[in-house]
Amino acid sequence: MLFSLFQGASRENVVKAQGQPIWPMFGYNAQHTGQCPYDTSKNNGTLKWKFGKQSSAGIPESNFQSSPVISSDGTIYVAGMETATPSYLYLYAINPDGTLKWKFETGDRILRPPAISSDGIIYIVPEGVDGRLYAIGATTVITLQIGKASFTVNGIPRTLDSPPVIKNSRTLLPIRAIIEALGGTVG
Repeated sequence: MLFSLFQGASRENVVKAQGQPIWPMFGYNAQHTGQCPYDTSKNNGTLKWKFGKQSSAGIPESNFQSSPVISSDGTIYVAGMETATPSYLYLYAINPDGTLKWKFETGDRILRPPAISSDGIIYIVPEGVDGRLYAIGATTVITLQIGKASFTVNGIPRTLDSPPVIKNSRTLLPIRAIIEALGGTVG
């Protein structure tokens, strides 16, 4: 409530998420007002990116079925499907730069936008699977192969400085790329 009182007075102070989801549910809050405390006055409407597949003929191959929600780290979550494989319905996690972070196959349509709790759990209800509420946690899947510098993080390709190797029955791998993929830093 205080945000709306001071919003017009000063556009200099931009409210930070401080660990809370930026847009945690449809309409921002439980009243679905569509109003939040974030200043968009400097947004001039310039397209930053597009997400979704498109055929060579320019026909969309992605169909998004819900409004997006945004977590405190800026990750955008939206439900949708890929029209080439309509039986595959997903919850997409999209990085703030418009690249795919991960996608979770739901087995059926998600009719309502996901909701995000303050601890980062994403909640969805697929339409016909079993009518249950699903809580999806942040899981990172890293796939590596001995002798190959390429690896994947949640299905997204990346490259190591050097490939994993086995020496004296121990697997050795460069740790920086793995730590960074998990959100850490190496100093």
